[in-house]
Amino acid sequence: MRSTTNWGLVVPDSDTDPDDVPTQVGDLADQLDAFLSVPSGTYANRPASTVASPGIVGRLYFVTGGGTNSGALYRDNGTGWDLLNGAAYGVGSTADVTTLGWGDTPSVGTAAKGWAAADHDHGTPANPVTAHVAATNPHPQYELAADMAIQLTRYTKSFLYGGM
Repeated sequence: MRSTTNWGLVVPDSDTDPDDVPTQVGDLADQLDAFLSVPSGTYANRPASTVASPGIVGRLYFVTGGGTNSGALYRDNGTGWDLLNGAAYGVGSTADVTTLGWGDTPSVGTAAKGWAAADHDHGTPANPVTAHVAATNPHPQYELAADMAIQLTRYTKSFLYGGM
């Protein structure tokens, strides 16, 4: 039997191994099933991966159970574990982001590597009501013709007679 270069998957050698396709495909499926699953548990329970007890290159492990490392994802490099997320890469947020008010400026927060941090803000447009309230007549298009006629009459009388 030989194994693949990248993942170390054991495959039959056509020159030396007997032809038993169902068994060989089943063995390969078992290897892939074990390799492609992402086991999880406490940090201390990660499988061994040291020089003395080599791990499986590319294998993943997700830390659960609370504590400092909870939520960390590790990749086995064959002789140890490499952290794939966490403080070195920024930790994503599961917090509910609250927009504080009109005119907020968008911000990615303080996490590194472009993650949306717990203190990020989406931002909002300027308050449209402020300009609306400040306008003398914010809705001239909705004035009734009768109202316009009354205003025109008052203006005309004021012009002709010097005020009323």
